[in-house]
Amino acid sequence: MSMTNRTISEQELHAYVDDELDTLRLAEIEQKLETNLEVAAEIEAFQGYNDALHALFDPVLDEKVPERIFPAIKPVKQNSYWARAASVMMAVAVGVVMGWVSRGELIPESSTQLSKAHSIVNDAFNFHAVYTPEVRHPVEVGVEQQDHLMKWLSKRLQTKVQAPALSVMGYELLGGRLLTTAEKPAAQFMYQNTEGNRLTLFLRQRIDNETQTAFQYASHGTQNGFYWIDGDLSFVLIGDISKAEVSKAAHYVYEDLNR
Repeated sequence: MSMTNRTISEQELHAYVDDELDTLRLAEIEQKLETNLEVAAEIEAFQGYNDALHALFDPVLDEKVPERIFPAIKPVKQNSYWARAASVMMAVAVGVVMGWVSRGELIPESSTQLSKAHSIVNDAFNFHAVYTPEVRHPVEVGVEQQDHLMKWLSKRLQTKVQAPALSVMGYELLGGRLLTTAEKPAAQFMYQNTEGNRLTLFLRQRIDNETQTAFQYASHGTQNGFYWIDGDLSFVLIGDISKAEVSKAAHYVYEDLNR
């Protein structure tokens, strides 16, 4: 059997995605990808896992270690013990992450797949495209009437609604509006930074077929968004900024709503 016709193992697929194959085997696999759509699809899926993990956890790398945990950290004299402990912790962390991946919680879906599964994503991108270019009327009720806006939207969506803060990323709330979807009433909050860039947070009551609660990524052109469910509400945060920045903003939104 020639090397080219040899079955590609799952370990080799991971090595291909992580750019860890030797030159000869890399060339063989790339040749096989041209005719084997099944293997190509597997590699695309593995690359998707990597993208999802980066999108979800890269923002955490930029966070400052809370000072409150410093007293609990005790110096370890034996470096070999510390190294072993670090290895164990790393193994546990990797196991947890891969466990979530195997459940499908972190597997990113394409924009098309999300559109079929969750109409809220389509609605959110459509309303984002309609209202973010507006100069005179970007929102229906301005931030100066924030209390009235929250009470009004809470009544119409039949659940408590609040606008999270994104000032930590330089975005200030402009206001919001009531929207209509095929399923239920919805709301949109709009944020803007000093450079004029805008983010929109779209939300409405969750419906029966919306069961995926983990962050999911979707995009349309230059627009990047993250969709998730929290309690009675489904959310989509969208911005014409990088995927990493939208991911970071989505995490801040989630944290602020759950304080």
